[in-house]
Amino acid sequence: MTRQRIALLCLISMTVLLAGCPALVTAPPADAPAPTPAVEAAPTATLATPGTPALGQPFTVGYGQTATLEEIGMAITFQEVVQDSRCPADVSCAWSGVVNVQLLLEMPGEPPRPMQLGGVTDREGKVLGPVVEASGPTADWHAGYVIALQQVTPYPLHHDDLPPPEAYAVTMLVTPAQPSDRPPTPTSAAALPVPTDPAGLPLLCVSQRVLTERLAGVSDASPAQLTPPVAAATLFDEDIAEALCETLFGEGFEPAEFEDQGVAMLELLPAGAVYWLWTESGPVSAP
Repeated sequence: MTRQRIALLCLISMTVLLAGCPALVTAPPADAPAPTPAVEAAPTATLATPGTPALGQPFTVGYGQTATLEEIGMAITFQEVVQDSRCPADVSCAWSGVVNVQLLLEMPGEPPRPMQLGGVTDREGKVLGPVVEASGPTADWHAGYVIALQQVTPYPLHHDDLPPPEAYAVTMLVTPAQPSDRPPTPTSAAALPVPTDPAGLPLLCVSQRVLTERLAGVSDASPAQLTPPVAAATLFDEDIAEALCETLFGEGFEPAEFEDQGVAMLELLPAGAVYWLWTESGPVSAP
């Protein structure tokens, strides 16, 4: 076989093989855009809005925001976190602490009114009370309406990393004031929602006036009364203990001290009762 024929056969064989193979590279059309590497989109920050609040319905307002109850024209602005001394979740404290917030209320025909509300909360930020000198009231009046603070979030988690002001939000409830309502005071039942705690102890409340009337035979009322169980952390101020006794049992009842445990008092208590007594350093269990 001649050298020319061998070369021709080789050329034909290569042509057949290439025709049966798929293309390894396909060039993009001339007008196709060049591919770009995938990039994960950054999350877009959103600002919570209070929605459309209504009378009798809880609503939440973020720090610096304003919520308007259109049916009465009341605008409530969350202006400031005045104080947040609530015990951070990562430490143990002698008392639970309080949170106070500053609001600004505006209504047609009424001058703008700053209002400070506050109190003790649970770990979810739900306001439990009580009203003491250390905190604002949990609720207050304005122009015939009761404005109640129901929740303050977030609850402090770390003692060395408290939430910044802009992280806070408050949940409130606005209701029409009833004819029998009056602005809350530190000793009114409406202003003192002291939470009961099954793990706590009752507070012993006594009345020397009732004891005198009982010994004189003019009354059979008991001068020694026990409140529902309450946590020691709730009784961090004597004003709270005094208001609790007076609210539950009437004027003249006050927290019992050690010197009040006379026989006439103790014989009126349930046998084996364990309760809080008040001292200069706060409540102590007795007997």
